[in-house]
Amino acid sequence: MAVGLKIIDGDFCVTAAGTVEVVENTDKGIRDFDKMLKTDAEISTNLTTYYRYNPKYGNYLVSMTGAMGSKKHLLNTAKDLINNTIKNYISLQESRSNLSLGEILIDISYDVYYDPNNPSTILIPMTITTAESTNSATSITYEQVIS
Repeated sequence: MAVGLKIIDGDFCVTAAGTVEVVENTDKGIRDFDKMLKTDAEISTNLTTYYRYNPKYGNYLVSMTGAMGSKKHLLNTAKDLINNTIKNYISLQESRSNLSLGEILIDISYDVYYDPNNPSTILIPMTITTAESTNSATSITYEQVIS
């Protein structure tokens, strides 16, 4: 079983006593997948200047910023990119030997649609179920600005 830093709004959490908060089990599984959604994968137009332990970690949704095409085409592209992110995440999970049941994602359902209040943004609400939380699911929403 692994633990990870508790992250809220991109910052890790420190208690009043000065200790770093960690997450494990289901919270870690959800945190890890959410982090993968928010991390740009390295591509030729997005090369980092530092060594990346896994250059394929992340997703290509950010590359949609400024994308052109019909709304239907952009929604389908976003769905394809989410499906690829899920496949990559599962592949990373399969390479680990120390997963807890809470880190094993067994179902991810999602929808992709334009934000009715901001048509330049695609919303991707997700419901994630882990092997530990088969009776309940956690929801996260990913936003991607297109223009």
